Order: sequence, then C-alpha cells, then structure tokens
Amino acid sequence: MSWGIKIIIVFIIFAGGLTALVIISMSRNVDLVHEQYYEEEINYQKQIDILEQSKSLNADLNVSVDGNNIKLKLNGSEKYSNLSGRINFYRSSDASKDFIYDLNINDRGEQMFPVNEMVSGSWKLKFELNRDGKNYFVEKNIFIN
Repeated sequence: MSWGIKIIIVFIIFAGGLTALVIISMSRNVDLVHEQYYEEEINYQKQIDILEQSKSLNADLNVSVDGNNIKLKLNGSEKYSNLSGRINFYRSSDASKDFIYDLNINDRGEQMFPVNEMVSGSWKLKFELNRDGKNYFVEKNIFIN
C-alpha cells in the first residue's frame, strides 16, 4: 500500500470521527439555566440583599434524604412560626423535571417529600420564604440515588 493511500485512509477516519462528534454534540439537550436569564441578572442585587438576611435561616434549615423521602427539618421552628413560601426542586440537566411544593412544616418543624417521583442524580432545592414581610432565599443541594 502506498503512502498516498495511507494518507487518504487517515483523512477519511479523521473526517468520520469529526462528523460523529458533531452529530453527538448536536443531539444533546442543552437547557439554559433560566429562561429569562438577562432579566434575572438585572434584579440580582435584590437577591444579594435577601441572601444576606437569610444566613441565620440557612443554618437552621437541614435537608436530608431518608429512605424514600426527603426530610426537611427546621431547627428552632418556634422562631419561624409564621414562615410561608415554596420550595423549587430544580434539576439543572433537565428543566422538564423541575417541580414546586408549598412550604407546610408540621409542629415538629419537619416536612417530608416523596423521592419516588424524582429521577436519580443531583438536585438543587431553592427555598423562597416569607416571614413578617421579609423575604428569605436558601439553596440546598441533594443527591438522589
């Protein structure tokens, strides 16, 4: 086999590999972090202020995966007695899997969420809470097996 044929074979293999890489890359679903990303960026200073006042709540809010449930535990729940809000279960790899629960903490300061409707992997829980006219925002990361 001459060197000219070998160069043509190498070129064909390279072009085939490059074509396969492009086809695989184009078939992947790439979601934006948020649909209105630029509008959210403008309002980010408000979010920074809310995060600053949420530091004490962040320390009191514990999330754990307990068997078939996700357990939300609010330590010192008596000081958060009139806390209301919602919890956004955010899946960064697939926006169609996101869902929202309303905050409904029992008298022991706990709330349970079923795991069976969630796909395994990494999740971000975004707590948007309100108490006495003050807004709070806390993010917690969990991993579902």
